[in-house]
Amino acid sequence: MYDTYEEAYAADLEVWQSLEIDQWYWIPGTNIIGAVCDGSTNAAGTPPPVSDEAPCIHDEHGHGTGTTSSVLSEAPNALLLVHEGNSGASALASAPVTADIQSHSWGPPAPLPLHAGDPVTQPLFGLADQGADREETIFFIAAGNGAPFPTIVDSSRVHPRVQIVGGGFPGKATTSSWSLFDYASWYCRPTAIPRSVDGVRPSYCGTSFSAPTVAGTAAAALLQLRQAEGYTGRSTADMVTPTVSREAFIDALRSAATYAPGQRFDNEASSLGTEVDHVEGQEHLFWGYGFLDASRVDAIVACAAEDVCPSKSTEAETWNEARQEARRLQTEPLLPNGSGGEAPAPAPTAFVEDPAG
Repeated sequence: MYDTYEEAYAADLEVWQSLEIDQWYWIPGTNIIGAVCDGSTNAAGTPPPVSDEAPCIHDEHGHGTGTTSSVLSEAPNALLLVHEGNSGASALASAPVTADIQSHSWGPPAPLPLHAGDPVTQPLFGLADQGADREETIFFIAAGNGAPFPTIVDSSRVHPRVQIVGGGFPGKATTSSWSLFDYASWYCRPTAIPRSVDGVRPSYCGTSFSAPTVAGTAAAALLQLRQAEGYTGRSTADMVTPTVSREAFIDALRSAATYAPGQRFDNEASSLGTEVDHVEGQEHLFWGYGFLDASRVDAIVACAAEDVCPSKSTEAETWNEARQEARRLQTEPLLPNGSGGEAPAPAPTAFVEDPAG
């Protein structure tokens, strides 16, 4: 164990210099069972900053570090596949395993209508390249930041298989996301600092960090369910454990999401969004099914395993059903049987051991 990132990096410099684009690596001694960088440009069309010494280390602003640490804060025992690249996520096709839970925090550079033509979100409704059509995977995506109002007409997020996550704070709602979302979570939250052994950024803001917080919550609940059943297998298109269906698990996430979250992180609402006070009884208009973070794991498990589920108002249920129906109406005419289609078989992958630790 090294005291600083610089010491650890220097000790394994030869390994870091040997990394290759589009190659998945396992990092022993960590919970990263696969990491890859595709070397592509980002959604804005500009190349990522690249180190001359190690071409796959270019998380200069800490975005990927922040999203990954947001997952682990909710699910410390999660096994991770980490993709560094643009929102097309092309390397996912060759991943060593298909993820049970996926969090996607990239998107086109501008909201409607410009994002409809963004090439990195093709195909528009299937999100196939990003993995959203893989029936084994529950797919979470950030709702986006900065739009003057949210919309259902969003080509990169409209498909019903996509779980959209927006930002919020206890006692506040935001109208700054591009898309009407299914769940809210922390718009600003602590994250890990890149190139540090134990550094923490007190507050990093954006739905990029809301989405992995919810994905981590789902992963933590899924692990509890599997441990209770003694199940060590993977999700299928229909079941997440031998006794809990995919549909029941997603219903549990929706039921356990709350409109009255506690103040878990000590930070103030960011000026990046347009925030308004909650209107009592109308939180669903801003937060969809409600707020999710690790504090709701036990409620998710109880709902999925024992059918002991929190209830929501008739108004909230009606609103959320109408949102989902609007999304289905946009996609079903374009997709056979209303589904995303079958995912292509993963390409053969060399699972390379990377001794850096």
